[in-house]
Amino acid sequence: MLHLVDTDGNLLSLTQALDRVDVTRCAQHKAGHRRANSVGVELLKRDALDDALACFVASLRHKMDFPPALYGVGETFARRASGSGFELAKLSYEGALSIWPHYVDAHIALGDAWSRIRGDRVRAETHYKRAVDLRPRDALSWEALANNQRERGAHALSIETYTRAIDSIGNGSAGLLYGFARTLRASGKYDECVQKCNKALDIASEYGQAWHLLALCSLDAAGGHRASDADVEMYFQKAVELEPEFAAHHVDLAWHMYNISAGERIDAARDVIAAGKKAELYADERGVFETLAQAFASSTKAQPRDEL
Repeated sequence: MLHLVDTDGNLLSLTQALDRVDVTRCAQHKAGHRRANSVGVELLKRDALDDALACFVASLRHKMDFPPALYGVGETFARRASGSGFELAKLSYEGALSIWPHYVDAHIALGDAWSRIRGDRVRAETHYKRAVDLRPRDALSWEALANNQRERGAHALSIETYTRAIDSIGNGSAGLLYGFARTLRASGKYDECVQKCNKALDIASEYGQAWHLLALCSLDAAGGHRASDADVEMYFQKAVELEPEFAAHHVDLAWHMYNISAGERIDAARDVIAAGKKAELYADERGVFETLAQAFASSTKAQPRDEL
């Protein structure tokens, strides 16, 4: 594992950190900058951070001013748990931008680093806005900006941003519509949330998170947008079937089954929790699931079965 501090506990400079990387860990370290970088990207997808870093550094040793490799280096540091990873990720992204100022992905990544690692969503917003300015028809840039605004509690501003995004690029992005629906729900606009979820599902019918959000908003919607208990249960079930990787999909289905039956379907609800325990959850969802499942068991005064 790469150590990001020296023996005195001081953070290494980016150059010092990269000098310590053993590029021979990358099977394609002699294949040229583009090939080494491509292998690094594939390794990054598998969270093989040290091996990916070796490939990105190998790429830079072939061509030291190659922005995608600097961006890749930043990604490997940003994903490390230690706080020192932030500074090195920031320097890597800034290095990529110093060579290619219009590198939209690097602007978004720099914004993500400020918001997710440091919690500075105001500073992050400057980078997201720059990404939108550079690529005004890119859904990911708009989503990064609007999502950041929602997460910092600026719901009205987030709604305005999503509206501008759709005016700019149209209704063709299911992810953008889903994000818009999340902000509408956070704003208490449940009927509009239902509408946006349905539009997202018209585009991507197997979008599990959109089915889950549709269920949540349908529970609080009024009039024609309020679904029956059976329909809401079906929405929750679709979310579990299509994207079982998310903890809330399982637990919210269990709660709904329990609530609409006044507790009479507790055994069936507990079966849902048991199935969730066995599901292939995302790594960062496992702890979330355990917390939610325990809260369900405690609140329903049901003793967990042995397999829970």
